[in-house]
Parts: sequence; C-alpha cells; structure tokens
Amino acid sequence: MKFKSKGFTLIEIMVSTAILSILLSVIFSIFISTQKNIKKTEIKSELQLNAKKLLECINRTMQAGYIYSISNNNVNFINSTSENLIIDNIVLKNDDGETFTFNLDKNTHKLFYSYDGGQFNKSDVIENVHNIKVSIINGESGTTYKECDSLKLSVTLAKNGPYKDIIDYVVTTNLYFRNAN
Repeated sequence: MKFKSKGFTLIEIMVSTAILSILLSVIFSIFISTQKNIKKTEIKSELQLNAKKLLECINRTMQAGYIYSISNNNVNFINSTSENLIIDNIVLKNDDGETFTFNLDKNTHKLFYSYDGGQFNKSDVIENVHNIKVSIINGESGTTYKECDSLKLSVTLAKNGPYKDIIDYVVTTNLYFRNAN
C-alpha cells in the first residue's frame, strides 16, 4: 500500500527560508536607513531651534552702538581689521551703558548671552555652538572692530549624529547697530 504523506520536503523548506532571509535583509536595511534619516532630521531640527534662539538674542543686540570688546582665548581684537575672525567672546554697548555679552564655552559648546551685565540665565544658553566668525561689513579699508557700525556673524552649530557623523548647521546674519555713532 502506498501512502501519500502530507508536509513539506527539505528542499521546499530550504527554498522558503532563503527567500524569507532575502526579504528580511532588504526590509532590515530599509528600516536602518529610515531610522538613520529620522535621527539626522531630529538633530537638524534641534540645531535649527538653537539657531532660532540665537537669532532672537542677536535681534536684541541691535540696540547696541559699538563693540566694547571682542576676543578669543582672552586675546582682545578690538583694534583688529581681520576678516573672518574666530572669537569666543564679544561685548557690545550702547550710549546708555547697556551691555550685550556673548560668551562661548568651548568645552561644553554652549553660548551664554546676557543683557546689561545681568547673570547668565539658563534660558539664555544656546547649545551645540562650535564657533563664531565675525567680519566687518560696510567698512572702509583699515576699519577696526571698535570703529565699525555693522558686523557679519557666522555661527556654526554642530552635533554628533548617528554612526559617528557630525551634523552641522551654519547661521549667517548681518548685525547693524541701530545706535551707532
């Protein structure tokens, strides 16, 4: 008597396992790629929020009339005419004596902002700031930072992304002093 057994042969199981593994590897690679892109987008969004906060602080400084101090590693460049000067501290003042201070902590990559010599508040901290570049605009040749009435600020915000890559966001704006002499 001949019996016809129901079930799968070993070859059928191996073929279906191979097809399943190919499909899973494709799905897994798409999933990983999507996760990486989502993380990059989240980081870029965070950097854009920090940039917005920075621009709001810069907008408040437009009341200033002149640069009181501009430095990097405690070296003052107030009488410099250098282009694209990388700085970590700038103090702006107006004729009423009000001060606007930006101070970059290079170890923590936090930019602290204070108005009128006040204490640095937690709300006045912009995170993930890697460097600040300034240059004089609308100045004649030989114009120093002390004499200028406008600045070009370029701030680089950066953060480590997924898989050890660095995601950066550069904010460039012109700062015209409303109360310049």
